[in-house]
Amino acid sequence: DSAFVPATRRLLDIDPTDNGARLMMVQDALNRKDYGETITQCREGIRYNPKNLIYYHIGGGALFQEKRYEESLALFEEGRPYVIRKNWKQCQTFIPLLRMPFTRRGEKMKP
Repeated sequence: DSAFVPATRRLLDIDPTDNGARLMMVQDALNRKDYGETITQCREGIRYNPKNLIYYHIGGGALFQEKRYEESLALFEEGRPYVIRKNWKQCQTFIPLLRMPFTRRGEKMKP
């Protein structure tokens, strides 16, 4: 819908901490395979909600898709402190993604 993106951007102008609106923007960018916009939205999500692992997860994956392996690794590493038992289900997919840039470089991940 052509009104979706402007309306969601307006929501974020009003409240940039709105995870629902931010994740809708992330999903829209992913659907369009616009990894640059995905990364931008994830970085903004991290800025306002740094403990929300999904932004590190998706942002790191988008950087990986753009073959920006070092940046991907850095973003995954940035989210690593937020991997806790309380959000373990979300983390079960985060850990393998964290390994991707190392595998690409032929290295092993340090514990």
